[in-house]
Amino acid sequence: MDSAAAESNLIHDLDLEVIDPDGRIYRGNVFSEGVSVADGTADRVNPVEVVRLPAAPAGSWTVRVQADSTALGWQPFAVVVVGQGLRSDAPRLPDPAGRASGT
Repeated sequence: MDSAAAESNLIHDLDLEVIDPDGRIYRGNVFSEGVSVADGTADRVNPVEVVRLPAAPAGSWTVRVQADSTALGWQPFAVVVVGQGLRSDAPRLPDPAGRASGT
């Protein structure tokens, strides 16, 4: 399937952004030699997005998922963060559909 056909079939377009302690923004699926690079363009084709940083500097990072389009309303999603020394200060947000959050 060519990218134009794939793009036309994407119903929900959620964009992954990871912001480093210095304010650089890494967008999902923007790579150079298999490593994420800052300041790329949002991926409008793939429903799964990845940011890959082999040696992330210490400090506060922000992981953000934003909707570019959600044709059928609210779209659930999952985020997985893997690394050493991780901790989250993020509050649990209520699920608009009334399901349990964080389980």
